[in-house]
Amino acid sequence: MIKALWDLTEQLGPALVVSLVRLSIGFAISLMLGTLVGVLLWRFTVLNRAFGPVLLGVQTLPSVCWVPLGILSFGLTEQAMMFVLVMGSTFAIAISMRDGLWTVPPIYHRAGTMLGARGLNYYRYILLPASAPVFASSLRQGFSFAWRSLMGGELILATRNHGLGYLLELGRSFADVHQVVAVMLVMIIVGMAVDRWLLAKLEQRVHRRFGLIT
Repeated sequence: MIKALWDLTEQLGPALVVSLVRLSIGFAISLMLGTLVGVLLWRFTVLNRAFGPVLLGVQTLPSVCWVPLGILSFGLTEQAMMFVLVMGSTFAIAISMRDGLWTVPPIYHRAGTMLGARGLNYYRYILLPASAPVFASSLRQGFSFAWRSLMGGELILATRNHGLGYLLELGRSFADVHQVVAVMLVMIIVGMAVDRWLLAKLEQRVHRRFGLIT
């Protein structure tokens, strides 16, 4: 296994960079869209009743199911890869954000209203600070969905830039068990590193700032 990793060093470096760049761009888009949709569902009961169950159903759809639609819509391009990543993670972030906003104590809303918070000021001074712990928790859930979606997309979509998923598929094509397992280990290590060393620490810092943990 170690020999397989060593033999793949020259390929793993560029492939890892490609995957991380895709992840950064796609996750940022998913985060913006998911946060916006989550706030809208929380704010407007009619929208939540109409689309909340639909989004929950779409969230359960495996991310690789978006690949055929991405190929038909964008071809074998980077846009198709981004489509799979965004569609595979946006709804999970939206639902997590909506559910988290429901846990914000109603007294915050009443206090902000009594103090004159209206319109954009309400969202800036009341909702955004109160939802910071929720947003931090949504980051971790959104990342897990985004990472799985990206790996699934790269596994099937053979674009010009080759990521970790392509190396996994390449190992399968050549019946190279060592390469397959080695790439899987790299995927696991990257996922664990980002979650535990970056997002988990950010979540803990935000929760500690708001007195949710000691």
